[in-house]
Amino acid sequence: MLVYSMHSLLWAVSPPCIIAPESQENFDTDWTFVDVNGDGEPYRFLYSADYGAYYSQNKSMAADDWIISPAVTLGEGKSYTITATVQNLATYV
Repeated sequence: MLVYSMHSLLWAVSPPCIIAPESQENFDTDWTFVDVNGDGEPYRFLYSADYGAYYSQNKSMAADDWIISPAVTLGEGKSYTITATVQNLATYV
């Protein structure tokens, strides 16, 4: 498994917050990419103003790459609600 981290800044946000890439540069520098399937394509996650972050699946291998958001500082003994908007654009058979 290869882990690619382009973090140029060490920072964490505190809730309430919205963590969403605002540009390809922001996405590349503030998010971490994990190439679990080992296809050498950690940048298959791309930023698009229309879709936010999206993953272009390698059709010949398992879709087992991950993105990890920037850090969020959570307080002890507190409850949090985490939401995500997701969409499937295509299915490969």
